[in-house]
Amino acid sequence: MSRFVSVVARVLLGLVFLAAGGLKGMNPHGSAIAVGAFQMTPPMLSLVGGILLPAIEVVTGAALLTGFFLRGALVLSFGLSTMFATGVVSVMVRGLDLECGCFGHLAITPRAGWGTIAFDGSLLALTLLIAFTTRRR
Repeated sequence: MSRFVSVVARVLLGLVFLAAGGLKGMNPHGSAIAVGAFQMTPPMLSLVGGILLPAIEVVTGAALLTGFFLRGALVLSFGLSTMFATGVVSVMVRGLDLECGCFGHLAITPRAGWGTIAFDGSLLALTLLIAFTTRRR
């Protein structure tokens, strides 16, 4: 049963990261602008982050779906989920009102807020579920 749960969680999490990275990757300039809107990094680092983030998300999603480099994918997933939640908390504390940018510039993009934190928390929960239900080889 735990193997089934782990595989389902891996597929869900992998698809989320593939979708997020793929949609952001279709518009790297928009991704860089979204990273910069959080005002947490210097402009040049926001540009680099906006370009690299989609690739990291796609690699993470592919690794989760295939099971190759699973431990590395879980480390990346944990780091990305934590980074996203930290960014949203920072935006909320500073009173900024902006889109989360989670899935690029979709027509329906949530504002950075409690819902986004809950979503990031669910990504983190799936990551931990996979880590604790996957057999070590």
